[in-house]
Amino acid sequence: MITDAKIRAELKHVYKETTYNGEPLARLRLVDELAIPKQICLADVVAIPVEEESYNGFHGFEIKSEVDSLTRLESQVHYYSKVFRKCTLIVTEKHEEKAMDMIPDWWGVILAHPLFIDEYGEPSESFALIEVREAKENPSPLEAYGLTQLLWRNELLSIVKEKEIKIAKSSSKRLLRGAIVKAIDVRELEQIVIGYLARREDWKVPGEKYKRPKRASSKRQKRTRISYSKK
Repeated sequence: MITDAKIRAELKHVYKETTYNGEPLARLRLVDELAIPKQICLADVVAIPVEEESYNGFHGFEIKSEVDSLTRLESQVHYYSKVFRKCTLIVTEKHEEKAMDMIPDWWGVILAHPLFIDEYGEPSESFALIEVREAKENPSPLEAYGLTQLLWRNELLSIVKEKEIKIAKSSSKRLLRGAIVKAIDVRELEQIVIGYLARREDWKVPGEKYKRPKRASSKRQKRTRISYSKK
């Protein structure tokens, strides 16, 4: 069975092994389950540029494995599209046709496809990630407030100090976010947020306990294999 965990591992392997002239094609940090916003939606995997000259936006990946449902996909598309410059759905054949009808045309699609049928007539656990549709740039402006929701309180306060925004340090995160949104253009804010996430060393919010939100239990195009799983 092609599970979420196997797909994540293969996606990370693809990014790690992709090179051009011996150098990494994209210097990225891949982060699991980034809250966008907290307690509402978790992005399964997010590619974050880690070098300032490559701060070209977040790329969010939503995974729908054989054991997942599509119940929350519409909501996930909504939240992903607020803060990610590019988005890609990674899906198994079970959901491919229906899922593609639920996402915008600018979203990319990767199919986790079994490589062969075993002697029992069942799909093998070995699979390839096949690019069905390449992700395009988000045609809509990103949501500034949504971008600030990716930051922790100490990071919000750091921006307030750096930009000399007049607001009490004891203000709630909601008020801090609102003040930042009013003071900084969304394009500049996106770059600032990428920078903070790229520099994070510990992804556990100090002093907070975080519970993962509960998950509810075709179009054919030219395809390019982008990986080969030997699992």
